[in-house]
Amino acid sequence: MFTPNIDEKGRQSRARGGWVLILAAVATALLWPRPWSLSGWTAVIGFSGAGFFMLFEARRSWCALRACGIKTSL
Repeated sequence: MFTPNIDEKGRQSRARGGWVLILAAVATALLWPRPWSLSGWTAVIGFSGAGFFMLFEARRSWCALRACGIKTSL
């Protein structure tokens, strides 16, 4: 399970994307008007969850889309 299926370029791409999403979660948490509505919580949880998943993919050299048989390169 989670056998490596991406190269170094793919790892770097996923790591960058993960950090961008985590920064988006932080920015949303800081800038969203208080008190938070359900959409505020959903945005922060969604951005951070996706960011941490992309960092997991980068660390394991694994891509979920490739594991499902979807072509991810041009």
